[in-house]
Amino acid sequence: MINCHHECFGNGVSLKDSIKDIGLIWKRIKDGSAIVDYSSQQLGERKGKHANTIDISLLRSLYLH
Repeated sequence: MINCHHECFGNGVSLKDSIKDIGLIWKRIKDGSAIVDYSSQQLGERKGKHANTIDISLLRSLYLH
């Protein structure tokens, strides 16, 4: 999940660099088409738990960068 898991487990690597790295190792024929699945972290819950809704300002920021 883009954003939620990256924020929790990205180890300081930028989201942009992470997406570039995925592109280097993704094998379309073997792995299928890559997709982006976006989620936000559920506030006050365990690390990595998806929220019921997304933070639109974070999604907008991802889209614009």
